[in-house]
Amino acid sequence: MRFCEIDNGVAVTLTEGELESVGVRAEDFEGKNIGAAIFLSGLLVVLRELGLFCPEGDVQTRVRLKPGRCCLELTDTGERRGGGGAFFFRSPEELLDLCRRAEESGLEIEGELYWLGGRYCLVINGGLEGCTAESVACAKIKEHGELICRTPFFRSVSADLS
Repeated sequence: MRFCEIDNGVAVTLTEGELESVGVRAEDFEGKNIGAAIFLSGLLVVLRELGLFCPEGDVQTRVRLKPGRCCLELTDTGERRGGGGAFFFRSPEELLDLCRRAEESGLEIEGELYWLGGRYCLVINGGLEGCTAESVACAKIKEHGELICRTPFFRSVSADLS
């Protein structure tokens, strides 16, 4: 697996053998395949952990098939569909800062706060439909994380801040 920075993202090149070892074929990335979505979800976590790709918005995936390999171009759109997603925080201060900004903006967002892998994970409920890497990531956080708080999250935390 090779990583290469591109505008607003990262390109990940995988050989056929690397894809086979995780049970995915290059063609699987072109549709709504659960195996490809799970692989992409794990890849996004690894890229974030390595500091190679930390998107602020939705991730757009472009697949380039080449003989004997597959190139996945992952780019940060900079925008969120508004449907939902997962947000990670290293400290309570980062999370509280988000809560303050949300309150100032008049946002009322429903979600759940988890503790997973030494981080706070805020999973915002919303219209994540189908088999996307984002929906799989949220499901994995809910499966493996320790639930701290269920919402309306912003309303309950912002009341505690007063």
